[in-house]
Amino acid sequence: ERRRLLDQVMGLGYPFALVDLKPAVVDHKSDTLDVTFTVDPGRHATLGKVTVKGLDHVDPDFIDKRTAFPKGKAYSPAQLDALQNDLRSLDVFSSVKVTPGTALDDQGRLPVDVEVAERDRHFIGFGANYSTNDGAGGTAYWGDRDLFGGAERLKVEADRAGIHPDNGLKGSDYTLTTNFSSPDFLRRHQDFLSNFTATDEHDPDTFDKKSATFTAGVQRHLSKALTVNAGWEIEASRIHDDNGTSDFLLSGPTGSVKYDTTRDLLNPTQGVRLEAGGEALPTWFGSSQNVFSTKSTASSYLDLSGNGNLV
Repeated sequence: ERRRLLDQVMGLGYPFALVDLKPAVVDHKSDTLDVTFTVDPGRHATLGKVTVKGLDHVDPDFIDKRTAFPKGKAYSPAQLDALQNDLRSLDVFSSVKVTPGTALDDQGRLPVDVEVAERDRHFIGFGANYSTNDGAGGTAYWGDRDLFGGAERLKVEADRAGIHPDNGLKGSDYTLTTNFSSPDFLRRHQDFLSNFTATDEHDPDTFDKKSATFTAGVQRHLSKALTVNAGWEIEASRIHDDNGTSDFLLSGPTGSVKYDTTRDLLNPTQGVRLEAGGEALPTWFGSSQNVFSTKSTASSYLDLSGNGNLV
């Protein structure tokens, strides 16, 4: 109870609150036990300057803007936890330690110290697969977590599939994908996202298709659970089938809304995930034909075992 009471008082903006438990008083006649807590809240505090140490390639100006608290924001442990999680979400730090100051400044503000360790900027990966039906395949990728110092992320991935011993690379499929993201685009917690994908697909029973697709848009985090996305898509393709060769162009806006209350991206044990999106690629935006599509998904997770083993 003492810890819970102290947490509640600190959550109201009192970082140096003290809670003292007085000796309990027992009344045997009435079979009662009186417990008294004495609370000394100390001075009320707002959050002050955030000092970040341990930066190497990451731009200090970018981090200063990311970590700055709104003027007059009241102190609470939850705010410091949110700051720590926010910095971790950038994916450029291997560790983030947030420590509140030990004293207020003259204006009643509590300084905050943050110590970080940066992750390796570059990462690579590769893999291979084989099946008797589809043949052999492989994938390789390279990425940069902090391209220009503002946690911009670039990933280039190449994939080859359908390699058969008789034909080698002839008739196999390939995909080249480039993804780029830039956080805090124009405003805080708003990301710029772009993707370029080039493909060459072969199906001897239907058609061959070469295509290049480019998408760009903005993703806005309205809250911890709610995210909206709006952008534009352009796809140019050439399809060859029994009727000959045809060229197609698709162009138009895309958008989506996502609501996610789960706590683990890869292994959720509770919460819900809802997502709805669509694209409109009409001829008046330059498309060869009208294409409209919508998609929605919903999932809910319940931990039946209490320890995450049965969901």
